[in-house]
Amino acid sequence: MDNYFSLVFNNSVLKKLIFNHVRLISARNGRKVYRWNEVIASPRVMAIHNYFDHLKKYLEDNKSKSRLEEIEAISVLENAIKIGSLEMLQYILDYIHNDKKTN
Repeated sequence: MDNYFSLVFNNSVLKKLIFNHVRLISARNGRKVYRWNEVIASPRVMAIHNYFDHLKKYLEDNKSKSRLEEIEAISVLENAIKIGSLEMLQYILDYIHNDKKTN
């Protein structure tokens, strides 16, 4: 069985076709579907999907470019609460607090 799995997913054409269909099926069920480049560009999406390490990296890398907008910060906080990540919640609160100190 593992051999068939490897054969299918090592074939780039089949792999792309399968993942496109998974995306379409999820979209039909009313779910918002994100591509990876959309996920890593949105703190709100990273938070709701519990990509905490990516969220921290995003905030650290973009600290000098722009601060987390207030509306987006609230959304990130809400998402951290929804997924039950106390660590993420504390990090975002600290980030906002430190951001307000520097401005």
